[in-house]
Amino acid sequence: GTFGNRTAAAEFNLWCDPEAADMVFTYGGPLIMSGLDLTHQFQALPQRIEAVRALPGHLAAVFADLFDFFSGTYRARHHHIAGAPVHDPCAVMALTHPHLFTRRLAHVEIETRGRLTAGMTVIDQRDLKEVPDANCDVLTGIDADAAWDVVVAAIASGGAPSALP
Repeated sequence: GTFGNRTAAAEFNLWCDPEAADMVFTYGGPLIMSGLDLTHQFQALPQRIEAVRALPGHLAAVFADLFDFFSGTYRARHHHIAGAPVHDPCAVMALTHPHLFTRRLAHVEIETRGRLTAGMTVIDQRDLKEVPDANCDVLTGIDADAAWDVVVAAIASGGAPSALP
């Protein structure tokens, strides 16, 4: 990762308990990281919010209002941002719609002690033999329009169960 949302270096969840995050990243099982670098590519932009607002039903209206609210708070606090990043659907769609993402295998470590960097994800991108083997599938890009179509379809379904591809 390259930036945080709780500190300049750390995302909120990792900042809260960097030691626990470090345990997750070192346990040895398969990991997919949907970091802020990725989720900030998937924003609730005005035209996307309107696609949700155009859906029938109360659920769609609630989601549209939430997206409007969060987009407004992001625009009020940040320079150069058009809408709120929509984080959680990225993590879910990485499993249900993996074709929507670009990714790369990397060795990710969590900074646990830095006064300014605790909770930071660190990826050693140098092409050196001593860099440890990859431990994580890092999402690097998203087809944001196609992913938004998935979100709209999920909201339109009103929570009805769906068969995954």
